[in-house]
Amino acid sequence: METSFQQAVLSNTEFEEMHLDDVRFNSCDFATAVWYKTVWHRVELVGCRMTGFMAGEAYLQDVLFKDCLLSLAQLRFSTMKSVRFEHCDLSEVDLLEADLSDVSFVDCNLRQAELTGTRLAGVDLSTCIIDGARLGAKELRGATLNLPQALALVESMGITIQTNSAS
Repeated sequence: METSFQQAVLSNTEFEEMHLDDVRFNSCDFATAVWYKTVWHRVELVGCRMTGFMAGEAYLQDVLFKDCLLSLAQLRFSTMKSVRFEHCDLSEVDLLEADLSDVSFVDCNLRQAELTGTRLAGVDLSTCIIDGARLGAKELRGATLNLPQALALVESMGITIQTNSAS
């Protein structure tokens, strides 16, 4: 990484159409910052606090979020290419109509996430918590879920699952 920030306080900052290339953020605070239409290339964020972070219409390529708190963040209409979220809290994150087809989620909390209109083809959600996430068959087409997630999703559609077979 060419540029590195350690424990930088970037909360409440506002940027529009900023470009980040080859940057590492370690234990930085982005809470309630607004970075609209920003472009991120080869960026790492480790242990960052990003509660309420807003980056609508952002373009992210080769980005790693590890051990980050992204609850209530808004990344609506964003495009993500080769983006990885590891051990992140994304509860109540807003990813409305984001292109997530090249994103990895590993052990993430996506509880109550807004995923309406997203494209999750090829995305493995099986290690994540997706309780209450707003998504359906259209968004999940081509995604991978574990069995309890699939059962919960079907039951949330009002379909009853019978687990014992009657003879």
